Amino acid sequence: STPEFMFFILNGAFIVFLIGAVVFLALTMLRALFGQYGTRQADGVGAAAMFWNTVCTMYFITWYVVYVTK
Repeated sequence: STPEFMFFILNGAFIVFLIGAVVFLALTMLRALFGQYGTRQADGVGAAAMFWNTVCTMYFITWYVVYVTK
């Protein structure tokens, strides 16, 4: 039925974003460890942090919509 379908779609979309954020952070960490980021090239680190914070906000919204409002 529709509510169950929306539950799985919403959680599935969040999991896709979460995996993307973890991969983005891992690649950024590896690039930083190999010295590709300096004081003038730190935009990638900021972008990874912003994307991670966005995913954390999405988690709160998803949790609220799915488990609190029912």
